[in-house]
Amino acid sequence: MKSKKFSEALGDIDNKYIYEAINYKSKIKNYKYFSYIAVVACLCVVITGVLKYTSIQEKSIIPQDIVDNKSNEVTTSVATESVAEENQPMYYSQLVNHSGAPNLDIEDSSATSSFDIVAFDESMLQCSSAIIEGEIVDMYTKEYEFSVPCDKFEENGVLNYKTKTVIYKISAEKVWYGDVQEGDIITVEDEIFIFDPMVSIQKGGKYVIPIYYAGEYLSSGGESEVVSGSNKRESLLGTNYPFQPQIEVVENGYVLPNTWKTVITEDCKNIIMDITIEHGDYFKDKMYFAPEDIFKTQFQAVIDRELK
Repeated sequence: MKSKKFSEALGDIDNKYIYEAINYKSKIKNYKYFSYIAVVACLCVVITGVLKYTSIQEKSIIPQDIVDNKSNEVTTSVATESVAEENQPMYYSQLVNHSGAPNLDIEDSSATSSFDIVAFDESMLQCSSAIIEGEIVDMYTKEYEFSVPCDKFEENGVLNYKTKTVIYKISAEKVWYGDVQEGDIITVEDEIFIFDPMVSIQKGGKYVIPIYYAGEYLSSGGESEVVSGSNKRESLLGTNYPFQPQIEVVENGYVLPNTWKTVITEDCKNIIMDITIEHGDYFKDKMYFAPEDIFKTQFQAVIDRELK
């Protein structure tokens, strides 16, 4: 259509229709404008949400150096507690389950014997027939009365003896050395007995005891012909060295005197003696606690050196 005719045609249109058309187009433009605003607003909401989520995540993450410090603090705390436990004093009464000498009707050999006691040495294990670890399940005394010929004071005279021994029944839980079976009940008889809370073997206690072949007859009277009574021992076995505390089995280790020089290492701990000692205090500062693993290694080394 030519511009002239277009203008004429346009002039014939009622003005209200023109206004309506203008307004209609204007509404479309406004709609598009508000659509753009809505899209931008949605984007803002999404971006804001992402930023807030990221911020929350960042706040929830503990820096690695703090984690490492926390871990180090825990490790240091455990180590400190371990050192503190190691530095705690160990008391004799807390390790063993007895605090006095056994109640036995027998005279204390340490008060009546006139012989010289030879100091213990690990080489004395060479006299051992066996070394057993186990519980003292029974303990009692036995009295002997017998007479043997003696011409010292008169012709055809006799010498009378009256003595008691201590007999132990030991349930062998471990055999360190010797021809003994675990589970066997071993009978051991001692002519010498020391009444002392540390030295005395106690019923119910667990010990590592070297034993030796003591012979068929009591040492008193020897193998002389007996005129009356009997000097034949109930057991052929005796404890190897009854003049010092036997090695006692306690929780997580062993209690023993420092005369076991090979067994006592820097990992062993001196025990504080907090019980009444009736016959001197020789062993008062000489008792040690040996951890189980240390004792087993070192004690086996002594056996290998002295007995094999």
